[in-house]
Amino acid sequence: MSESTAEERGKRLDLVAGDWDFAGVGHFEGWVDRRALLVVRHGWEASQRDGYGALSRQVEVPAHWQGPVRLHFYMSDDYDGSQEQLETDSWLGQINLPGHRFKQVLIDQEVVWERDVADAEGGEQQNRFAVELPGHIGPGDRFGLTFRLVDRLGSQERLAGDFRHIGSTEDIEAESPWKFATHLYVGDVVLAPAAMAAPAPGVPPGMAAVQVEKRSVGDDGQAVDFPVALVWEGWEQGVTGIIRCGIPLPPGRVQRVDQVVLRRANGRPLALQIAPMNYWPDGSLRWVEVDAVAPDEGEQQLWLDVADEGPAIAPEQPASVQVEANGGWGLNSGAVAVQVGGAGGELTVAIIQGAARLEQIQGLLEVGEQVFRPLVETGHILARGPVRAEIELCGQLVAGADSLGRFVARLAVFAGQPYARLTWRIFNDRPQTLEIERFELVGQSPLGETAQTHWGGDRVGGGTVRLHQIEAERYVVRGPGEQMVQEGTALPGWLAASDSQQTAMVLVRHFRPQFPKALELDRGRWRIALFAGTDGQPQYRPSEGEAKRHEIWLGLWPQQLEPDRLQQVALAWDRPGRLFDAAYFSASGGLGPAAFHSADQFPQYHRLVQTQYGELEDSRFHAYGLRHWGDLPYNRGLQQWRNGYYDVQQGLASAYLMSGESRWFDHLEAAVRHIIDIDICHASQAHPEWVGSIHGYDGADHTGNGPWPPTQRNRGTLAYWRLTGDIDARDAALAVAESALRTGRGLGATSVRNHAGMLYCLTAAYDETGEARFLQGAQRLVEDALGRIDRRRGCYAEVHGNLSYRGNVPWMVAQLAEPLYYYCRESGSQEGARALVGLVESILTENTTRGVPGDVHGYSHNPHYAKNGGYHALIAPAVFYAYELTGDAFYLQHGRAMFAQMMRDGQIENVLNCAWNTPALLYFLQRYGAGN
Repeated sequence: MSESTAEERGKRLDLVAGDWDFAGVGHFEGWVDRRALLVVRHGWEASQRDGYGALSRQVEVPAHWQGPVRLHFYMSDDYDGSQEQLETDSWLGQINLPGHRFKQVLIDQEVVWERDVADAEGGEQQNRFAVELPGHIGPGDRFGLTFRLVDRLGSQERLAGDFRHIGSTEDIEAESPWKFATHLYVGDVVLAPAAMAAPAPGVPPGMAAVQVEKRSVGDDGQAVDFPVALVWEGWEQGVTGIIRCGIPLPPGRVQRVDQVVLRRANGRPLALQIAPMNYWPDGSLRWVEVDAVAPDEGEQQLWLDVADEGPAIAPEQPASVQVEANGGWGLNSGAVAVQVGGAGGELTVAIIQGAARLEQIQGLLEVGEQVFRPLVETGHILARGPVRAEIELCGQLVAGADSLGRFVARLAVFAGQPYARLTWRIFNDRPQTLEIERFELVGQSPLGETAQTHWGGDRVGGGTVRLHQIEAERYVVRGPGEQMVQEGTALPGWLAASDSQQTAMVLVRHFRPQFPKALELDRGRWRIALFAGTDGQPQYRPSEGEAKRHEIWLGLWPQQLEPDRLQQVALAWDRPGRLFDAAYFSASGGLGPAAFHSADQFPQYHRLVQTQYGELEDSRFHAYGLRHWGDLPYNRGLQQWRNGYYDVQQGLASAYLMSGESRWFDHLEAAVRHIIDIDICHASQAHPEWVGSIHGYDGADHTGNGPWPPTQRNRGTLAYWRLTGDIDARDAALAVAESALRTGRGLGATSVRNHAGMLYCLTAAYDETGEARFLQGAQRLVEDALGRIDRRRGCYAEVHGNLSYRGNVPWMVAQLAEPLYYYCRESGSQEGARALVGLVESILTENTTRGVPGDVHGYSHNPHYAKNGGYHALIAPAVFYAYELTGDAFYLQHGRAMFAQMMRDGQIENVLNCAWNTPALLYFLQRYGAGN
């Protein structure tokens, strides 16, 4: 039990082992738990005067001892009645009953030690005690030893200091009886000569078996036989184009990008451009960024293969990029040429295909009476081809000598394709909220009044048209002279114009969700209004440190295209092609331990998912609006937004990984795009320590509060980067971790989810980069968190909803267990592994119905809360972590039982809340033969 030396153990008497007899009056019970702790409990009931619960045994002092004898013991409880009285408007509850219940040590029925259970509790409080036995007990004597909880007064009897406040979280009324719950924990009971030093703290027997090896998360990868079939998401659109995505590779399988092959069903390889994204610790490729020229005909499946040396297939019309002699840039897809550069460093773009031109494209913002234009300061090449060529240009938005903020523009062309992609991002670097009246891109093409315009289906207008998505459910289309042409709910976000010689087309992705927006063509003059003011929203108002990114596709053809063809192109642009397969992506280990569900694998869980989510509207997952898209209100009355609470990004990534349903990817994209633009603080003069972090959820209008550690979670954003190759997502996710390192965020925390959020952030950054500084930062957080844990109980005791009770909050403890598991595997930390097992063991002994495996009260130790099994999906993986680290079947039994209870009750956690680690749960169930 103890870490003392064998010599010390030979000179003392350890007393927890053996028979303990329970006796009690009232709502008391007692037992010895698997941690070798004596437990005396009074349930959440009204107590009675002189009620008690006691555990007793007989002890014999060794005859060879000499001198006085001392009893050493560990003791803690979960009730704290020492706090100052709360204000009556506090949402927290409180019940202070000093002078009612006492914890005692008795020798032969004589009280030799006593404390009020109302004393302070918590990781920083004393919990080891010693008491000298009465002088009449000496060597060879026997005596009765008792640990007792006793009520001198019932909870319905009042003393002057008694106080109860019913907070907003408690299901009781003012007239309800005063109930009084307490758990008393006693351990490391040692009898020793008084001259002997106090014994070292004991260790729960289960923790002593912990073993951890330094190993990669990649060990979670399963055997993969190549080739594997991947679904081409977008194949049904029938448009030749580009597939662009990230693809995971199992550990140890691929050393060079030229080993990766993508084939059609007929065996013909596709032209590829592949770049490493990150690596396994052994140096093999983990994720690769793939650009491929898609087949001419849609094929639902393409085949990923690995060869010693892949075929070098070049596209017929390779994409390329070059720096022009005048300092501008030139890109060429083989179908269109793109010229970038303007007088005095102003950013202008022209797209050319023979005589067809779309030119003088420039971004404009108007604030007050000033018009700000982009002035390029730096530029570099992101990709040189042959499938994708892309440049990035950065600079300032300027009006004369005045600067509004930064911009980042990226131009990409793709092999053989008659279009370009423009990614346009602006930042508000000013220390105030901007009031932007005009936020648009303008351009020019030689299309006159005879041009036919198209904006979806077979709708046709004249040479002048304006499409305006005014609200989420309302748009108008007006023609020459502002005449009404059409009204409706949702515009698809594209506009094309053509005559007998050429067709020009623009599309803004996520057009309707980011309303108000407009597309306009007036006799060859194009306006892409990324904000198009309305009577209800006359200005776009980004706060300080906010960014906004748009993705605009620009196409040019030297002939007239029919409306159905334009519709196909628009679909291909709006949902760019990707490759995915839930079974392979899970088996690769590229997103950590994961297993998928289907009608054949975890069929009951699969049916529950289908039933719970069905065909829900987007509004159940995120709002619409230029600043709100991708987020949901937290408190509508106060204009508070969730800001990723609670790990929405990873929850959606996990749903996609487990199911392969593309709708989950769409929701993930919305959530991540919102986080990286609006919720991450990109600049702050008043609070430079906020820069890089995610604003807290309880501030007004997304950005009204500083960072809250539990929501600095970045693994879902990194998952999006890996799935898409979106470097803004990667940069943003790592910026959160950089901010954590720079500020020491989370150090000194007194809540487990504060430690959890920051450790999660840093371990995710280390997993992505392998940079030691992130692991070192994680180590500091782990050491800090261990200082808050009562190691003897394994408990991270804290308040949750009621100031008078301190104990585990299991769903929050599980948040720490997850990154602690990754940290231990990445670092080999034995101390961290033992703490993790202790945390789980504490949940299964303190927060689980005794004798009922898996019946975890997952929400809170607070007795005012009813049992809630909805958090099993988050807690059960932590139980399996403990099994992995110990091999103890106790954890395996509970983990399996938790899943069985989830299925029996039909209760699965909301994908927007605490379901993010479900892939790991399915992985462990699959690995250990349960759940199917």
